[in-house]
Amino acid sequence: MQWTIEHMQDDKGYFYYQLKKGISSKISYMRWSNAFMFNAMSNYLKEVS
Repeated sequence: MQWTIEHMQDDKGYFYYQLKKGISSKISYMRWSNAFMFNAMSNYLKEVS
């Protein structure tokens, strides 16, 4: 979770869709990145609490 926040989250708060060498998509996509990350983060927090 920490790696994802440090490397895949923009300073504005949204998550990147892809981050690869040579091919990166740092556009804020609600369906392809943010919705899945918010779901994953909420499930993670539910499990660790």
